[in-house]
Amino acid sequence: MRRFIGLFQFQNEANLLDSKTYILKSFLAVATAYGLAVNNDIIRRDMISVLFGLMLTLEPVTLTGIRHGWHQMYATILGALSTAAIISIFGINIITISLSVAFTLYVCLKINWREVSPVAIFTSIYMTQYVQVTETGEPSILLTIQLRLMALGAGIIIAILFNLLFSFFSYGKMTNKRISFLFKSIVEHMEKTLDALKTNDFSGLEENQRGMSKSFNNIDWVYGFLRDMEEEKRIKNRIIGGSAEDMGNLIEIVMDLRSICHLNYDISLSLLRNEEERKLIHDNQGGMVERFQHITFRMRLLKEGFSMEDSRNFSRKNNIQQHEHGKNEHSRVLESLYEMEALTTLLEYRIGNLKRFD
Repeated sequence: MRRFIGLFQFQNEANLLDSKTYILKSFLAVATAYGLAVNNDIIRRDMISVLFGLMLTLEPVTLTGIRHGWHQMYATILGALSTAAIISIFGINIITISLSVAFTLYVCLKINWREVSPVAIFTSIYMTQYVQVTETGEPSILLTIQLRLMALGAGIIIAILFNLLFSFFSYGKMTNKRISFLFKSIVEHMEKTLDALKTNDFSGLEENQRGMSKSFNNIDWVYGFLRDMEEEKRIKNRIIGGSAEDMGNLIEIVMDLRSICHLNYDISLSLLRNEEERKLIHDNQGGMVERFQHITFRMRLLKEGFSMEDSRNFSRKNNIQQHEHGKNEHSRVLESLYEMEALTTLLEYRIGNLKRFD
């Protein structure tokens, strides 16, 4: 029975990202958007844009949602104008449909060569496949653009309102959960590196490195999320709670975690590509393993502290032994371990001084 129930339960990572809250917010927002749009004579013609724009704008932080909503509107105007310029002159046919998409791609890449907006491309296709007609039955580019912008705007506005509404009761633990999510993945990467050091089997480190690459993206995502919260905090201090100092401290914690993940990546890279490093580790394996094991253990305690949200002073209460640096040891791996050890101590200090742990 437990296995059957387990099939429907989220993994721990999904719970740390408030997946249940997101599903509930999506359900209520979609129901509200559909209920309002279906009663509007114009907007109900394009329910897809309403709901699509809504889902792309639902975000845990209101300011992030506003930014994504603006990007959608900007991309829609870009796609609409690019396509309108072509079909207004040459009409709609196999050539102009293809040319409209290609020209929209060109404009997107011209503005930002790193990114092509799916919303702009969707709008380009929309303009040729969902053309609105006037009362006299004539195709109208202006009416098509108007419908797209009104429907999309309605979905974005409703999403922003729900982001704001849910922020009143979800901001409290949101930051802790996301940092716990980062701790979990980083500690898992460290444990895999530690296993390689213990066994002298480095075959699994390439896969571990690929996982760390994903973790870098997650860290940057949480960092941006916290920056938006910090900006929004100035406007809605009572909603978010805590002090500006705490928010800054949380941002520094995320950056420290990024540095630790980067050092672990460097250690893995050295172990994979440098035979001299592997020989040095083999000759001095006990010291290397012991040092990395202590760092991993301390990071595991920090992870558990965030997960349990209990009161503990990591910098004083745990009394984890600090290793002295060897005078005559020269190794890229060992240098990374020294830095990682210092950053772990800094993390213990930062987390120990968060008011959440008072």
